[in-house]
Amino acid sequence: MNKISVLFILIIFSFSLMFAEISNVFSTIELGLEAGSEVVENKFHDYWDKGVSINSFAVVPYHYGSFELGIQYSEYKAKEGMAKDLEDISISLGWGKSIPIVNKIEWYNSVSFTNHMMKIIYTNITTSESEISLNVNSQMKYHFYKSFRLIVGIKSSTMFTFHKIDHTYYYVGVSYSINTPTFIKRFLQ
Repeated sequence: MNKISVLFILIIFSFSLMFAEISNVFSTIELGLEAGSEVVENKFHDYWDKGVSINSFAVVPYHYGSFELGIQYSEYKAKEGMAKDLEDISISLGWGKSIPIVNKIEWYNSVSFTNHMMKIIYTNITTSESEISLNVNSQMKYHFYKSFRLIVGIKSSTMFTFHKIDHTYYYVGVSYSINTPTFIKRFLQ
């Protein structure tokens, strides 16, 4: 199933639950940390090994969903005979929707746009470039202790370069929710 079909299904499913939700705009902030690795190999991996990534994020409830902000660091080591490694620091902004499944378990789906700031490290020189990607994310969250959640998910990303680059990551992580401090809530509203 291609990404457009997945995106369409997620949007339709989210809109079907939209009118049943009572929004608590900016009431909480969910802060999290995830670690992941790539699942699928493609042309990109002819030059670099599968990457590992670390992602930090914040999710804030908004009308009929949540805004999310993420910062991710990914590192790709050059394959034998290649003279360059690749580091990617990316900032993403997106919108998502949680759907309760059973007690303590929710399914969260989101769509985000990401700005990738990549550094390519050659033997004697380092170059940098910036690219944009579209991401589709799906994860299961288990509320295991008070405001803590265990997260398991998969993210598909398409980077819009001259030769389109697709990445698919699986990841695990934890998050913690807090009530939004009044001064932050006033600022956001």
